[in-house]
Amino acid sequence: MSAPSFKEVLAEDTAIFVNAEEFADTHTINGISMPCLIDGNELLERQKGGGGMDRKDGLFSDEILLFVKTSDFGGKPKRGGTINVDGVRTYRIKNVTDEDGIYSITMGAPQV
Repeated sequence: MSAPSFKEVLAEDTAIFVNAEEFADTHTINGISMPCLIDGNELLERQKGGGGMDRKDGLFSDEILLFVKTSDFGGKPKRGGTINVDGVRTYRIKNVTDEDGIYSITMGAPQV
């Protein structure tokens, strides 16, 4: 029996990361229920010094970072598009990265 390849280990880790029984929660994204993670702390780490807020034209933006399996989400979302989360709030996509089968989507919305 041989040791699993790096790609096999990575695929297993990805499955655990977005598993609703492990780390993820179920959210409704654009009307479709799927396991994903919504993270503010990682966003702060990635922005270092930005404090999680983006100031433009006198408005502050409520920003979140969404992690979701590419196979659950579907086609890669486009920067500038919108994503509705849980039927409550619509965010504008600021950045999308495919991180080995998981989309990392940075989004912002006007703070109310």
